[in-house]
Amino acid sequence: MSVCYLKGGSAVAAVLLGVLAVANAMEYEFIRTEQEVKPDKIWDLSKLKIKKLKPGVYAFNGHAELFQPLDDKTKFSVKAYYSSDGSGKYQLMPHHLDPGNVCTFMNNDYKKYLSELYKVSDFPEIGNEIYCPLPKAVYKIKNYEFDGTKLPNSFKPGYYKVQMYFETGSGDKSTLNVYAKILN
Repeated sequence: MSVCYLKGGSAVAAVLLGVLAVANAMEYEFIRTEQEVKPDKIWDLSKLKIKKLKPGVYAFNGHAELFQPLDDKTKFSVKAYYSSDGSGKYQLMPHHLDPGNVCTFMNNDYKKYLSELYKVSDFPEIGNEIYCPLPKAVYKIKNYEFDGTKLPNSFKPGYYKVQMYFETGSGDKSTLNVYAKILN
């Protein structure tokens, strides 16, 4: 089993899992992460680990510290890029989460794609009520599995970069690039 360290938080892992679910990847592998904003004043994701259990199945473990609440003034977007060979030039894809705020994400996409995350983490269970803000805290995740092999195969094999961008109402920014490869 291989272990990947996600240098950037559990919120990012949750977002990435949601993006992969939206992307409908069949079998994939994580390659690396790159944090563009240093030092990151929004969170510390250095203690979050991604362990490959078998092809296309990963488990997330560890914790992330959120340094400030993420509220309706926190802007958030996700863009996906594709490269057939991973040589460096990635093309912007139509699959993305439009710029919005974290509260809209938590009350829509989070509910839709990550509704079970609260069972193995300190992330909130979000029911029918409106949830906002995501409080400043240390969020722990224990064995959150994501099985990409059960999803329809609508993306072609190749290399993908998922870029997540956050900006708080105070102007603090965080950008994380996650690189993955879809095998089939």
